[in-house]
Amino acid sequence: MSCTSTRNPPDGVPTLIDRGVLRAVVASTGRRAPVVVSSLSNHQKPWLAATVVLLVLGERRAAARGLMAVAAAGAVNGVLKNLVDRRRPQTSDSAGRAPSGDPPHSASFPSGHTITAVAFTAAVTDELRHPLLAAALASMAAAIGLARVAAVRHWPTDIAGSVVIGAVGGLATRRLVPASRVPRPPLP
Repeated sequence: MSCTSTRNPPDGVPTLIDRGVLRAVVASTGRRAPVVVSSLSNHQKPWLAATVVLLVLGERRAAARGLMAVAAAGAVNGVLKNLVDRRRPQTSDSAGRAPSGDPPHSASFPSGHTITAVAFTAAVTDELRHPLLAAALASMAAAIGLARVAAVRHWPTDIAGSVVIGAVGGLATRRLVPASRVPRPPLP
């Protein structure tokens, strides 16, 4: 990873929108929940746990897809962070809330947490036999993206771009590991 970025986002309407949305999210959320969600999502913990659950439920193909998506998301994230090198939000950008925890030593775009969450979810959902599991994964991915903004770790456009990148990566993983051709009954 690169060292902490000093490159500021370009001035203009996108920056004003980013700052406005960041301030609105910070003002409407507590401080503790975003920090907890962000911390729990470090080091791919949710996706490794979800993979174990998928394996226990007999969803081997979905588990394989999920792990492939996580690996690909990590690689793409590292490359893009070094290419874009965007400065993370500061206290002055967030209506007074300082970024939580230890400062990351990488650029703001893209959000690795969000890319991984969306890539894993997009990769596995069409293979799952239980719709509640798919909904839980999607909810977890959304919560992680929101928490990264509320914890003043990323700009809202970092999250939006990361959702797109993660979705494309997850869908590409589906092509590499196609769905089972044998219909399986849904879980009770």
